[in-house]
Amino acid sequence: MIRRFALALIACLPLSAAHANTFFTNQAIPATGSFEWDNFIVTTNAVSDYSALHAPNLSSGVGAATVKGGVVPPPTFAPPAQVATGSLYTGSSKGRFTTALSSALTIEANTTVVAQIAFESAGNNSIVNSTLLLNGAAPVEFVDRGIAGDFHYYWAEWQLPAAAAYTALFDTAANHSALAGVQLDYYNAATTFNAVAAGPIPEPAALTVAAIGLLGVTALRRRLAVA
Repeated sequence: MIRRFALALIACLPLSAAHANTFFTNQAIPATGSFEWDNFIVTTNAVSDYSALHAPNLSSGVGAATVKGGVVPPPTFAPPAQVATGSLYTGSSKGRFTTALSSALTIEANTTVVAQIAFESAGNNSIVNSTLLLNGAAPVEFVDRGIAGDFHYYWAEWQLPAAAAYTALFDTAANHSALAGVQLDYYNAATTFNAVAAGPIPEPAALTVAAIGLLGVTALRRRLAVA
């Protein structure tokens, strides 16, 4: 029982350190296609529609995808459009970002799409929930996972009729926002597939209490062993 409790505690710890090449974890979805950006192209020019037109930093499966960003209004990123950490920075305006998926698999009738979004927690890192849309539809599930380390994480899921192209749109709630990463996954299936949503990231205080509890259980076990 004690070993199981220890494993459960480990499972509750923030997982970003365990996946050095990705901002995102806890995703239980058999992806038909997976696309992730965690380091955006550098530019020092003002651009009306900043596009990460290179291939995603990590990708697999069927289809292609791009990330685009601008500010609202006017639709221009003042230089730099990227901060030193590789994030897209909105400057003194609110940001509007889109992730476009194309050439998606449509063999089956239904498609589940999961979008995961990370902002740098040092800036204004909230999104306007009502603007988070995929092909104009609101998500069937939305989770504000909270802040872990340097990032604020969001998770959203849509269950839609199969289509070859999807566009996810969202706005930031404030100026000086820095988009740190995006991951878009989709799964094409004959029946509706319900992805398992990632839960809120545990608060540091809660982790401390759990760790103290584990130490107490371990000490008790040692006393019983001595007795």
